Formats: sequence, C-alpha cells, structure tokens
Amino acid sequence: MSEQMVIPQQKYNVHISGFEGPIELLLRLVEDRKMPINDISLASVTDDYITHIRSMSQISHGVITHFIAVAATLILVKARSLVTNFELTKEEEDSIADLENRLALYQVYVHYGVLLRTRIDKGRRLYTRPFKLVMKIVFSPDFRMNVSFISEQMRDILQSPDIPKPLPIARMQTVLRLEDMIDRLIERVREATGCSFSEFIAFSNTSAKSREEKRAYTIVGFLAMLETIRHGLIVVTQDSHFNDMLIKKVKSSKS
Repeated sequence: MSEQMVIPQQKYNVHISGFEGPIELLLRLVEDRKMPINDISLASVTDDYITHIRSMSQISHGVITHFIAVAATLILVKARSLVTNFELTKEEEDSIADLENRLALYQVYVHYGVLLRTRIDKGRRLYTRPFKLVMKIVFSPDFRMNVSFISEQMRDILQSPDIPKPLPIARMQTVLRLEDMIDRLIERVREATGCSFSEFIAFSNTSAKSREEKRAYTIVGFLAMLETIRHGLIVVTQDSHFNDMLIKKVKSSKS
C-alpha cells in the first residue's frame, strides 16, 4: 500500500484590530470598501501567518503559494487606493477580478456548508424537491417549422379553391296590408253587435309569434280603424283615457 501525504486541515485566521476572519474574507471587505485598506497592517498579517506555519507539523507548499498570491493582490489594491491615477495592467486587473470571482464562489460554498451542517445536526437525512414545481409555459414549435415550411403552407392556402360561404338564412316575415285589416274589422263588426279594439287585434294577430309581429298588428289595426271611421262605417267610443276602445257598426238609415 503506497503512502499518501497527509495535509492537516487547519484554518488560518487574520488577527488585526477590529477584524478577525479568513484572508479570503479580508480581501472581499477591502474591495467592497467596508473596511479602510489603510488600517490593515500587511506586516502583522504576514507575522501572524508565519507564526501559524511554524506551529504546523507539516508545511503545505500550496498554502504558502496561495498566501503569496493573495498578498500580492492585497498590495495592488492598497497601491490603487493610495496612489492617485495608479494604473493597473490588464493582467493585474484580471488577477483581481479572478480572485473576486473565486471569493464569491467560496462565500456560496461556506454558506451552504453551514446550512448543510445545521440540517445534519438536526438529524435530517432526507432532502426532497418542493412539492409544487413552477412550470414556465413556452412556445414549442414543430421541428418542421421553418421559413420554407411556412411559405409552402401559405402558398397552398392561397392556391386552394375558394370555400363557398354559407348563404344567409332568410326569414319570411308576415306582410300586413291595410286593406286586409280594414276588411277584417268590417267583418268582425258585422258578425257581432260590437267589439273592443283589443278583441279585434287578438282576433287578427293569431298568426303572430314574436313581440315585434304583434306590435305591427296593433299599429296597422289602429290605422285600419281610423280609415274605417273616416268612411263612416263604424263608430268608436272610449270612456276615459287609456281605456279600451269600443267599436260599433254604424246603423243604416233605412232601418
């Protein structure tokens, strides 16, 4: 069995006035201007780190290399804040941006690591997805849907024979003639000694079905009554306003 190098899982913290945390968090706070860069003593950071390394039984070259890279970036940040019009090369700008991206990813990693540890400590071992899935409705065209396919379909539609439009359904309406209503009125009066206007209309509009047809019979019937009165064939009386009218035949002078 081959021997493997064991790297102790020890954590290095920065100890300065008003702040304590890993060096990755220190750089993020410097970039966000939440802590003045002038208050940071790079010398004390270096001393603390060297003291920590000396206390380790085995020294990892990766740890030292990482410290040098972070310290170099800190020096660039400090120089930019102290020197007016201090210009960085593209490589230096990229190194700062790359470190910021890695620190942001590390922050997410730490956050979810703490969350996972909290759930494990509570004894929760099962993790499921939310019950309700949020579904986003999108347009999903057929795989054949392209400009050529749409053009062919439109051409077929335009070249197809015209679809005959359905003929409108004509509804036969009852034609009312004034002469017919006059004849009905005279016939009604002859058969009886007299009748009311409402009785005459009810007698005449037996074929009417709709409200509009009944209304038409009433209007034409009233005109027929007036015309018959003008010819002196009937007499119409009314007791009071809005009461029904009574229609009687005019008595012949021979009788």
